[in-house]
Amino acid sequence: MEKKSLKIFWMTLFTGIFICILLHMLQREQGFRWARDKHKADTDQKEDLEIVQMDTQNQLVRVVLRTTGFTNLYHENVRLGLQGNYQIVIRDEEDEEKAVENTRIEEIKEIKEIEVSNFQLNEGESIAFKPMDQDASITVESIERNVSGKYPTYGGSLEIYKEAEGYLIVNELSIETYLQGVLPSEMPGSYPLEALEAQAICARTYALKTMEYHRMEEYHGDMDDSTSYQVYQNRDGTERTQSAVANTAGKVLMKDHSLMETCYYATSCGVGEEGSITRQNRLKNSGEANYNEEIKPVEETRFSEETKPGEETKFSEEIKPGEETRFSEEIKPGEETKFIEETKPVEETKFSEETKPGEETKCGEEIKRDEEKKSSEEINLSEEKKFQKYIRKLHRGDYESAEPWYRWNGTLNKHKLESLSELGEIQKITVTGRLPSGRIEALRIKGKEGTREITGEYQIRSILAEAVSCVMTQDGKEQPISGLLPSAYFFLVPKGKGGYTILGGGYGHGIGMSQNAAKHMAEEQMDCESILRFFYED
Repeated sequence: MEKKSLKIFWMTLFTGIFICILLHMLQREQGFRWARDKHKADTDQKEDLEIVQMDTQNQLVRVVLRTTGFTNLYHENVRLGLQGNYQIVIRDEEDEEKAVENTRIEEIKEIKEIEVSNFQLNEGESIAFKPMDQDASITVESIERNVSGKYPTYGGSLEIYKEAEGYLIVNELSIETYLQGVLPSEMPGSYPLEALEAQAICARTYALKTMEYHRMEEYHGDMDDSTSYQVYQNRDGTERTQSAVANTAGKVLMKDHSLMETCYYATSCGVGEEGSITRQNRLKNSGEANYNEEIKPVEETRFSEETKPGEETKFSEEIKPGEETRFSEEIKPGEETKFIEETKPVEETKFSEETKPGEETKCGEEIKRDEEKKSSEEINLSEEKKFQKYIRKLHRGDYESAEPWYRWNGTLNKHKLESLSELGEIQKITVTGRLPSGRIEALRIKGKEGTREITGEYQIRSILAEAVSCVMTQDGKEQPISGLLPSAYFFLVPKGKGGYTILGGGYGHGIGMSQNAAKHMAEEQMDCESILRFFYED
């Protein structure tokens, strides 16, 4: 009896322990599942694109002003025109402990024109012009820009640093005032308001994100005023650009609780990096093939009498540039801008009497976008044959299919390339790498005296551009090329005796928002948020 009771005791004990272990395991698994589901929910939530309202009222930005043509950071001389009353502060930057002692403060009320060299600053010293009136402004008469008065005018403070290489000019102002000078310089003021508002949010986000990196700290700024960052104060603002900035004041794009990298560029070829632009079928039927036209390259590019190779392209007064923002590791602050010639105008849409900005777009042959049937086709163009087939056609369903830079072609000067590459007679040029978007990443040039491998979009565009004097856009206009090919979305077609024809599409790096696509989206009644989600939402 005693043995039987002991046996029952041990069986009960082991059964209880087993049940406890089992319950613990089930509870633990449930906890893991809950944690996993919570992590997935949190991750999904973090991945959502958000347009967030920030308080930017007191946010200041420091912009380093480049010389005429945006060619250099250092100025040989600085000449200013003052409008309003200013306080001058001269300080020795090198002696921080004695900064107060070595600071000289003066007030300027009568003098309106100043040569900074007259202050005889020593290396390491700086002079700051701080406004005493709310509407005071400074014109830098030693810099030329495309503004109506030729010389750009700046709000906020202007600080000039004397360095061994020359003068550094830094404009410190509020982020919202800064954007008033960025928006018309990056997108034509005639574009629809919703497109301009999308551009304003992109530009604000980009500026604030860039400030986190402190890339220009050794030059006393956050960024410069060129395409290395964002073009600033290069074009006069309009009522519409001012409204776009005011309407979106403080709004930024965020993902995963962080500011996004909001790159943008002029024109896509119909696709963009990471699927940011994909072919959007706007036909009510599926007969897309009827609207795809094969593009024939011009065998020989003929220059008009008005435009000679190497000369600056002349644009009418109606066409304002929306200059491309470029994000290249090759361009270092303080160095001479290598690719400034890359900036080409984004031509302003000329509206007929029937179609005005903000009104419903009237499409030829009654072709309209069917919002319910609109589809996004993900395309992998890393394979050379697929990419060539895509670029050879003009896809009428693409937002930018009517834009001049949507398709372009030119002729590669074989002898010029031979002299540049030092490879002797060119035998073959092969594309050896493309991204899924079709963007070229690797190129091999084989010559009689050796082979050269070139990697990186900007290196390839730069080297080949040296051997291409001009390209022809799809509207039949010749455009001189200097510095970079229009985009990295191109391929080469062998042409007798070692020559090549280049067929390409788009203008700019192809990452983020296409400004001309945004224009056409706005014309088709897409609002600002929808445009941004199209380009930046996964």
